[in-house]
Amino acid sequence: MKRQWKKVMSGVLVAGIVTAGLLNGAAVHAANLDAAVTETTVSDASIKEMLAFAIADEYMAQAEYQAYLKVFDVQRPFSNLERTEATHIELLKPLLEEYNVTIPTENWSSKVVVPSSLEAAYAAGVETEKKSIEVYEGYLDQTLPEDVRLVFERLSLSTKVCKFFISPCF
Repeated sequence: MKRQWKKVMSGVLVAGIVTAGLLNGAAVHAANLDAAVTETTVSDASIKEMLAFAIADEYMAQAEYQAYLKVFDVQRPFSNLERTEATHIELLKPLLEEYNVTIPTENWSSKVVVPSSLEAAYAAGVETEKKSIEVYEGYLDQTLPEDVRLVFERLSLSTKVCKFFISPCF
């Protein structure tokens, strides 16, 4: 299981590095240098809170994209984004188990507010991804256990790609 997890993570890392290099170039390098200089230490409780927030954020984003698919009867980019959120959830689950964080069982779809137009849904999707990026970058500014850092880095890179693909839609 660990070997398979490492293979998956390695593949995601390579894809993320290539994508980040293409999208962000020197900015990624500069951000990594800044983060290295300003790192702080995090307690286990804070890690648990980060993981709980991250999984809730991913479930909520997934429900949002599922609602847009249903209401606006369009596939792309929302079908791709919904699948990406499902992948993010699967990446987080082993950490939730490792750090003894309960997987939430909320009715996420009941919390979604669907915009009045497809154009507004695209804009809302971009905002959702921007907020996720801010959260993960904030978490990555801190000293984290290696397993948590690896997943948060992958989620951050993947979310940047999601924002990139939804932005041209409006």
